[in-house]
This record gives sequence, C-alpha cells and structure tokens, in this order.
Amino acid sequence: MTELQGGQPGSLSRLNDPTVVEIKPRQHENGKPLAEPESGPKPPAKNDEQPHNGEPTGTDNRGSVSADRPQVHGIPDGHPYDRGIRVTHICCDVESSSTGSVWFSSRRSNKSREQAMEQEIHQLRSEVGRQRQVITELQEGNSFTKDENFQLRGKIRELNGLIRRTQERAFGEIGQGKWASQPDRDVRDDLSLFQRQLRDWSKEYALDSASSLQALKMSEEEKDEFLCNLSKVVTLSENGSIPATLRSGKMERRLPSILLNALVAHDIYTQIFDDPFYFLGQCSSSDDQDSSVDGTPLVNETLNRIYAELKNLDEREAHIWRSQLLRIYNPPEGSSLGEKEKLAAKKMHSRVHRCSDYFATIFHTGPAKYLFRKISSEQETTRLNKLRDIFIDAGELSSRLWTQRTYMKSQNLPSLKLEQFKVSSPSMEAHPSQGLDDDEDNKLDGSRVEVVIHPALLAFGNDDCENYHIARVWAKAVVLLRATR
Repeated sequence: MTELQGGQPGSLSRLNDPTVVEIKPRQHENGKPLAEPESGPKPPAKNDEQPHNGEPTGTDNRGSVSADRPQVHGIPDGHPYDRGIRVTHICCDVESSSTGSVWFSSRRSNKSREQAMEQEIHQLRSEVGRQRQVITELQEGNSFTKDENFQLRGKIRELNGLIRRTQERAFGEIGQGKWASQPDRDVRDDLSLFQRQLRDWSKEYALDSASSLQALKMSEEEKDEFLCNLSKVVTLSENGSIPATLRSGKMERRLPSILLNALVAHDIYTQIFDDPFYFLGQCSSSDDQDSSVDGTPLVNETLNRIYAELKNLDEREAHIWRSQLLRIYNPPEGSSLGEKEKLAAKKMHSRVHRCSDYFATIFHTGPAKYLFRKISSEQETTRLNKLRDIFIDAGELSSRLWTQRTYMKSQNLPSLKLEQFKVSSPSMEAHPSQGLDDDEDNKLDGSRVEVVIHPALLAFGNDDCENYHIARVWAKAVVLLRATR
C-alpha cells in the first residue's frame, strides 16, 4: 500500500484531516485485475453509465472518483498503475482541529494590536510633552512680545508728538510771545517718553533677581527703613514683608527693576508734579537763596499754603494766580524777551537744575540704594548723572504744565488700592508682565492693586478756568495686580 500523506497508515490524525486521500493501485494477479469483494448485491448497470478510459464495467464505483484524462505517454494501456484510482475515505470533521488553530491565531493578533496601541500611546504622550513645551515657549515669547510692543507703541506716540509739535512751530500755530495750552495728546506723549526713561534706567541698574535682594545683609534698622520706603508703592503682606507672589515665578527676576522704577516714579510725581512751586524750595545749603522784599525766604511751602487758601476762597482766581506767577518765572519759548525776562529764564533754569540734583542725590543715597546692582565707582557716577537728567526733564515738564490754567494731581497707591481693577478703567492699566491679551481681556477684573509702578496723572479745568470738577487722564497708572479669583 502506498501512502501519499505523512504519518503511519491508519493513523487517527489522518482520519481527522479532510485533505487526506488514500490512494491504492488495483491489485493484479498474472496481469489481470482481482475482483473487489462485494458487500452486497450490485444494482444493474444503467445504459448511460459507460466505462471511462478503458475501465471494466464491473468495477465498483462507490466512493470512487474517476477523471477523464489523456493516455500517458510511455505507459501502456492496462498498466497496473493506470487501472484506476479509488478514494477509500474522506473525513469532514474539521471543527476540532481548526478550533485550536483559530484560538492561537486570535491570541497572536490581539497581542500584536496591544503592542501597536501601546506604541501609539507612547508616541501620543511624547507628542503631548512636545506640544506643552512649545506652548510654554510661545507663552514666554508672547509675554516678551507684549512688553516690546508696549515700548514700541510708546515710541510711536512720542515720535508722533514730536512731529506735531514741529509742524505747529513751523506753521506758527502758536503766536510769538503768547501763551497757549499744550494739547492733551502732546502732554500724554511727553509723559510716555518720561516713563520710558524711568523704565530703561531702572532695568539698567537694578539687581537681577528677588533672590539677590533677599541675600543682601541689612541690619534690622536698615531693613525697616527699606520696607517703610517700599510701602509707598507696594501693598505689603500682613507681617510687613514683600508679598510672596512678587518673589517667585515670572516676577522673581523682574521684581528689583519694577520696585526701583516704582520708587523713583513715586518721588518724582509727588515731589515735582504735585508741587507747582517745587523749584522755589530750599533744595540745598547754597547761599544763593531767593528772597522776598522783607527778606523772608520765598519757599515752596509758603506759596503752597497761599495757593490752598485761595482755592478755598475762589478756585478760579486761585488757578489764575498760580498760572500767572509761574508764567513770570518761566517765559514762553520763542518770545521776544527783554533783559528782565532773560534773567528770569536763566534763574528758572538754574533752580530746576539745582532742585533736580538735590532730589536725585537724596534718592540715590536713600533706602532705594539696596535695589542697585554692584558696579564700579565710575559707573555709579554715570548712574547718578542719568538720574539727574531724568529729574531735570521731569522738572522742566512740570514747570511748563503748571503755567497752564489746568490743575494737575497724581494718583498713588493709597487711593488706587481702594479700587477694583477693570480693564476698561480710564485711570489705570495692568503691567505687560500680567499677560492681558488686549483691551478687552477682563480676566483680571476685580483684582486689587499690589504695586503702583507709575502713578496716574489727572488734569482738571481748561484755559477758560472752567470744569475743575471734571478729571482728564494725562497718564494712566501702571500697576501690578493681585488676583482675587
């Protein structure tokens, strides 16, 4: 017997495999085929059942498969291997053998899918991490861009103001020898330029971080003096220290320059902008003191008391008196000055410089000195000279504004900290570091003021000495806020 399927003949595995076909050549004896044993009577042959390929008609065809095929070359007809092929059995029970194969295949498929999903999750997590890093970098870049944009807008306003003033002088819009009020937009441009000077000077000479400030060695008396001075611009915590929110995070590196800016701005606004007669004060021990006819020193305190009394009696006339007095001391530019006016202008210039030098020196050696970074002695001299120039510019601007009939007053921490911030506020705006997107971003509305970096400057009245009860904003307060939600 010849087996075409591997395994032992009669193996049970062969019976369970539908592909196993047992093929036997017919047995012959003396060249004649042996008869198949009959298990029962054979049905009569039908007329249409004709033998194929020379097979005898008496062959049992039950379970056999015959195929018409051409005569194989080289094998004679009636050869034992060409006497028919008989299929002895075909097993169709495939369920038991296929079940195991499907189970293993399904398990391998699930494992492959799990590995693919884990790899995809890992890739997604990596992508999320990269996106978060990108978002952080974009936020930092956005904050820097906003600060830069804020400065550029200030420069644009300043340049526009300079162009307008040049055009007005070129076309003679201001009559020679006549007083005319400076337009509000020009005043705002001048104040914006001044604020930029303060900001640049503070950034150049302040400590590099809040940790550097905390590392300074100060006695208890020096520390108390510093914090007392700082309380003019910062809402200190309950224990009298700098709030923790200002000493950490993004503010940690910016804090010293912001505090230095706030302190110098406070002194200039309160000592110069709020006092129309500041230049007449006793700013030094010089013997060259201006005196009245009877020898009484003509100091700013005396004039300010007179001014306050006149405002209680007749506000309109009080402002006219103050304006006229300052116009005498400060003649208009471009006018034909006589000898007396020229002498008055020269003295005015000397007074402004003298008082500016005095105020700058007091500030430079005062409690704010702890915010200065260490530099060489030559650089310290340069720092003081630049500070003097800032005070001089502020003094000349203040004197020019006080010659108008308009009355002005600064707004500082004591009043601003009582107000809740609103992005639509006409008198204050958040510092660029607080990340407001635009003039409609109200995420900080309701917050309290924590630091006043630049005081607000408000103007009242006009050239006709009217509407002193209506405030106009010449400069918005720039503030840092403490979030309440």
